Amino acid sequence: MALAYPLGGEFHVPHGVSIALMLPFVMEFNLSAATGRYARVAEALGARKDEDATAMAGRAVPLLQELFRDCGVPTRLHEVGVTEEALDRMVRSAMTVTRLLERNPREVSAGDALAIYRQAL
Repeated sequence: MALAYPLGGEFHVPHGVSIALMLPFVMEFNLSAATGRYARVAEALGARKDEDATAMAGRAVPLLQELFRDCGVPTRLHEVGVTEEALDRMVRSAMTVTRLLERNPREVSAGDALAIYRQAL
């Protein structure tokens, strides 16, 4: 996940923690392009399968955030020292990780990356 990389490089956040921290926000961005995948994630996290795939997929993000909170994983960028002033640098850095950006279910522009970081702040 390209948006997690700057957290390790600049803020020394362990890679797994940076992935966990950014995952719900990136999933929210990708929801429309990965509905089936995220419905399966929600089911694996305990959501009942009696809803349609779109509703199930929408439950994946809050269930994942709840799991991370329960495990003591930071859920917001400010918890690991990221400030608003760092976001532009983070976007520039993340946009260089093209091998990961190319595999994302949706195209990610620099503007999208900035919006995702702001949401996660």
